[in-house]
Amino acid sequence: MIVYILKNENQEALLPFMSEQRLEKINGIKAEKVRAEKICSYALLRYALFMEYGVTEPPVFSYGDREKPYLKNYPEIFFNLSHADGWSACAVSDEEIGIDLQDYRPMKYDISEKICTKKEIYEVYGGDNPTPSETACRLWCMKESYGKLTGKGFAEGFDTIETSELLEKGVLKEKNLKLENKDFFLSVCGYKPIDEIETECVTEKDVRYILS
Repeated sequence: MIVYILKNENQEALLPFMSEQRLEKINGIKAEKVRAEKICSYALLRYALFMEYGVTEPPVFSYGDREKPYLKNYPEIFFNLSHADGWSACAVSDEEIGIDLQDYRPMKYDISEKICTKKEIYEVYGGDNPTPSETACRLWCMKESYGKLTGKGFAEGFDTIETSELLEKGVLKEKNLKLENKDFFLSVCGYKPIDEIETECVTEKDVRYILS
């Protein structure tokens, strides 16, 4: 499973590669950070679709249950996007997937208690774990990918999901990343066992070259 990663910068150079549907959405966004995410993640999706499936046309989204987007003209191809601290991530697949990119940030116990099972709380805080906050953030990332797979997000009930069981089944994979000397977690989740995660960092110039 390849996850493509792009830094959210020089986004105006990627505007020519937006679909009319995407442009309409972007034009209604005033927050610069969100605008950059929407532009760069769509361009990255186009890049991934070309690299994995040879798709050259701008994808058009339709929406299913819980407003989860899918490709209107390619319903057999599944995708998921994520953003974190100025970066976008994208994966495409023959099977439904959820991905999450998360920059490391300290997590307080009261937050961990809302997302972890009793077993996980003990593993994070009850033993000799030297980095409980980092472990809790990693668990959050994995649970986010599962919530994005189902489309339920936090409503999935993160405190009932045993990540260890998903990892044992092979339907959840995760890894640590370092992007420009900052630590990130990356997780991919599916309904069926998935391959180990590979990452490919691309630049805005790479995207423009492929899509031009």
